[in-house]
Amino acid sequence: MGEWMVTMPCVECGGAGLYEIRIAADVFLSESCEHCDGVGAVTFIDAACDSISGCREDYPDAILIQSREM
Repeated sequence: MGEWMVTMPCVECGGAGLYEIRIAADVFLSESCEHCDGVGAVTFIDAACDSISGCREDYPDAILIQSREM
């Protein structure tokens, strides 16, 4: 079993890195997503997966899966 770095689209902004707030009927304000710092993706460590194929099954929407072992 190893540790895996999993990068997923941000669920808060839908992977856009920002979101719009309606401040009037036809006026929107764009803000950077605070959850992903405007990147559109979040990376976390998963130590429960025993292989990259297991991680792909657990995270089918992952943008990138990398082993932390160098």
